[in-house]
Amino acid sequence: MIRKELQVMSLANYIYRIKASINLKGQQFCSEDVSMIAKSSKANNFQQEEACLAHIDEFPNGQCLPLPDGISESALFSFLRSVCAVGEPSPEVVQRYCEDHFNRIVFTYGLIKGLKGKCLELGSAPYFITMLLKQFTDLELVLANYFGQRYAGIYRENAERVCPLEISFENPRNHMKEYIKTEFYQFNVESDMYPFSDSEFDVVLFCELIEHMQMDPIYALMEMKRVLKPNGVLILTTPNANRIENIIRMISGSNIYDHYSGYGPYGRHNREYNVHELMTLLEYCGFSIDSISAIDTTNISAWEDPIIKHLEPLLGEKEHSLGKQIFIRAKNTKEARRKRPAFLYANYLPEELENFKLPEKEDVINEPSIAFIGDWHDLELWNSTPTRWIGPDASLHIYSEQNRSTKFCFKVLSFYSQRNLEVRFGEALIAKYEVPTSFINVCEAINLSAGANELRLHVREGCERPCDKPELKNTDSRCLSLAIQEVTFS
Repeated sequence: MIRKELQVMSLANYIYRIKASINLKGQQFCSEDVSMIAKSSKANNFQQEEACLAHIDEFPNGQCLPLPDGISESALFSFLRSVCAVGEPSPEVVQRYCEDHFNRIVFTYGLIKGLKGKCLELGSAPYFITMLLKQFTDLELVLANYFGQRYAGIYRENAERVCPLEISFENPRNHMKEYIKTEFYQFNVESDMYPFSDSEFDVVLFCELIEHMQMDPIYALMEMKRVLKPNGVLILTTPNANRIENIIRMISGSNIYDHYSGYGPYGRHNREYNVHELMTLLEYCGFSIDSISAIDTTNISAWEDPIIKHLEPLLGEKEHSLGKQIFIRAKNTKEARRKRPAFLYANYLPEELENFKLPEKEDVINEPSIAFIGDWHDLELWNSTPTRWIGPDASLHIYSEQNRSTKFCFKVLSFYSQRNLEVRFGEALIAKYEVPTSFINVCEAINLSAGANELRLHVREGCERPCDKPELKNTDSRCLSLAIQEVTFS
C-alpha cells in the first residue's frame, strides 16, 4: 500500500513534502541498485584515513571522525549510501544528502555510542543514524516521524499512529544486500502528546529538528523530558546561527535566512540558535549540559576566507562558538521551569512568560553565558553607562564550563529610599547590604560549579513606583527597587 501511494507522487513533491515534516531531516531514498557509489570530493579524503586515529573521546578537539570499531571511513560511507526505505525512487538525492551530511551523522554517532537502553529517535528519516545505531550499538530503537496526513490511513491495525517501514542496506561486513522490517510512530513533536509512557526511554535523539520548529520548542523539549527517565540522555544537534559562514554572508551583503518554501512552513529553518541560547533553553527545561561543541563538519574552512582574515582579531576569542554545527549531550536531572522564557517567546499573556532574558550587546554584564531571570527591567543608559533597574527578586543564571572560584562584583543604588539587599548563591545567603540612594560597590567571592549556577538578589522592602511619589512628578509605572551597573566576574 505504501509503495502504490508513493509511486504516484512526483519526486520533487515527495522530497519537499518530507522536508516539510516536523521531523524535518528530509526523507531521501535510493533505488534498488546501490552498489555503485558516485565519485565525490569525499573520496579524496579516504586515502588519508589510516593516518588518523578515529576513536577519540572528545571528537571536536581532534581531526578524526568517531568511527565504529572495525570499519573504515570509506566502508562506512558506502554503507550509509546504501540505506534506503524500500520502494522509494531517488538514488541521486540520497547520495547527495549523504555526501553533504556524512561527517555530521558520524559526529552524532560519536555522542551516542556507548549509551545503553531504550532510545527514541525523533525525525528518524532518512534512517542513516537509525542504521548506524542498529549496526553498531546495543540500543533498543523506537522511531518517530511526522509526514502530515499522508500516512493517516495506513497506521498499523489496532495501534495508534504507527506505520510500517522496510529498509534495505548493504551489510558493511559482508557487503550483502539485506532488509529489515520495522515501524515508526507518526506525530507532530511540537503539538502532539507523545504516545509513550512517562520515563520510558533512556535516550532521546532530537537531531536536526529544533531549527524547524515554528510554534513551541519548549513544548517539544518538555515532552522529551517527560518520556525520558531521570538522568536519561538527550542528544541535540542543529546548525549554528552564529556559524562563520553566516558572518561572511552578512558582510558580503547576502541574507542569511532560508527561502520561503512552497511545500509548507516546515520546509525551511524557521529559527536557528547559537550555543548560549541552547545552553540557556536546555537549562530552563531542566536538563544539565554534559557536553556542548560548535564545530565545522565540512572539509572547507571558512576561516580561510579573506573577509574573516580581516576580522580575526575580533573573532579569535569566539572561535569555539562559531562552528557550523552544534552538538549537545544533556541529562534529565532537575525540575523544569513551567512558563516560557522571554528571550525566546513574545506576545503571550504576562502570566505565561518568565522574565528570562539574555544580555544585550552592551549591557550591565558582558558575560556570554549568563541570563537575567525575574525582576530585571529593560536596559537604560545613564551617562553612557548600561544600567538596569530590578524589582524585589532578580537572579542571574550563570553557566560555567568548569568548577572555578570568582569574584562577583557590581555597583548598586536604591530607588527613593534606603533598602536592604540579600545576595544568595543557590540556597545559601552569602551577604547582606544596606543600599543607599547613591551608588556603592558590592563584591563577593563565590565558587561556581560546572554547569548551571544561580545568583539571587532579594530586596526585603520590595519595590515602589515613581508615579506614586507626587514629589517626583514622574509618570513611570514600573516597580523599582535597585539600579544595577557594571556586573563582573573576575
